[in-house]
Amino acid sequence: MSKHVTKVDRRGFLQTAASAGAAALAPMIIPGSVLGRNGSVPPSERIVMAGIGIGNRGTYDLGCFLEQKDAQFVAICDIKEVRRLAGKKRIDEANGNQDCKMYRDFR
Repeated sequence: MSKHVTKVDRRGFLQTAASAGAAALAPMIIPGSVLGRNGSVPPSERIVMAGIGIGNRGTYDLGCFLEQKDAQFVAICDIKEVRRLAGKKRIDEANGNQDCKMYRDFR
């Protein structure tokens, strides 16, 4: 049997350790918005909401909540299509995306 012994010098060890350390830290880089920096609200502090029955009062309430930085509407439900579309448009504009879901039936 032959034993194979690899000799590692100090410089080689440090280079390998630095590469492994950088690879381990790479997935830990996260955007500042997740931490609540630059005026954003971190996900752990955000209230995610949906509106059901967006008539006169519901539209008023929707407007009040959309002004809050820590509240986020993600869905809207109303039996009337006109109200659903108007609510979705308002929510999407406030959120800056097109992700609001619409439902006709609250179930």
